[in-house]
Amino acid sequence: MDNKFSVNHLANNIQTKKSPSFLAKLFKNALLKKFKRLKLGQLILEDRNETYIFGDTNSNMIAKVKILSPEFYVFIGSGGEMGAAEAYIAGYWQSDNLVNAIQIIFKNKSVLESLNSG
Repeated sequence: MDNKFSVNHLANNIQTKKSPSFLAKLFKNALLKKFKRLKLGQLILEDRNETYIFGDTNSNMIAKVKILSPEFYVFIGSGGEMGAAEAYIAGYWQSDNLVNAIQIIFKNKSVLESLNSG
């Protein structure tokens, strides 16, 4: 029996939406607010035609994250770090340096904790 919320099902049904859902917009705004608290490292978030830069612009630890689907925000907003991992597997985002992206989030413990607490 195929679960419609399984990673395989989601990955096979990725669709480019013309506009993000209400929930995706809500979670995006919350995530951007949380990322403003990044202090260690620099995270560059690219979403369609928008670019957001968070953290220390003088840092040598840099990661660029490109959002490929607005569903990324729903996954991370509802599932925290586990949702981010599932969204990555589903192909909703990619990074030029995945190791740095993960290290930046883990080094900013308060941001990591806020991702998991909603």
